[in-house]
Amino acid sequence: MSKKNSLKKGIISKDNGFIVQILYIIFYWAEKISLFRLIRIIGTKLNKNPNQKAFVNTYIFPEIWALGNVFFAGFISFQILKYCNSKWIACILLVYSVARTFEMLIYQINVLFFHRLNSTFRYTKPSNKTNQPEEYVIKSATRTVILLIFNMIEYVFQFAVMFAAIGIIFNDTSMRIGMVKSFELFMNMSNIDDFSTKNYLIPIYFESLIGVFMNILCLARFVGFLPEVKTIDK
Repeated sequence: MSKKNSLKKGIISKDNGFIVQILYIIFYWAEKISLFRLIRIIGTKLNKNPNQKAFVNTYIFPEIWALGNVFFAGFISFQILKYCNSKWIACILLVYSVARTFEMLIYQINVLFFHRLNSTFRYTKPSNKTNQPEEYVIKSATRTVILLIFNMIEYVFQFAVMFAAIGIIFNDTSMRIGMVKSFELFMNMSNIDDFSTKNYLIPIYFESLIGVFMNILCLARFVGFLPEVKTIDK
């Protein structure tokens, strides 16, 4: 049985503790519940040229995926729910928005905390040059920060879609809060007590918590890695 990607023995012990290791395992498996990952698996299997990297494994594919989801949520899903009161369409768009939000959140937590621990906790593929476990790297800090900003925009759009879909499903027009209100929730600029509905506070609280996570942890972590700019004044 191949050891590749299997857990190393003894990662949990009296000397090493267990909190980081258990959370690593939970988020490692949670990341596999992802439409993005499924598309990558299918695209890799459909690649007929073994000497050429599959398109889904290139750096441009995640960028297309991120921007495509921003456009789909903000300019297609939300607009459909704005003029259509079909409950089954609302259910489909609600499920996709929840799944996409889950996918983004899990991936960002892993990038922030756990991806760099792959070689520590798992048997990973060794580098061809050094025969040592591959070191975790990102393409560039600038690219990561830009994608995080697009993710923040998408969160606002996806939650607006969720609220609109819930409103249609439960015939509650107060849940159609719109993009501006969704942005205020995400940036914690809005008082939750101002909402007329008290029946669906879970997504409202969840959006506020994700906003705190994105603003305080994710952006702060990677903004510090942006290349320095030379200044005239010393």
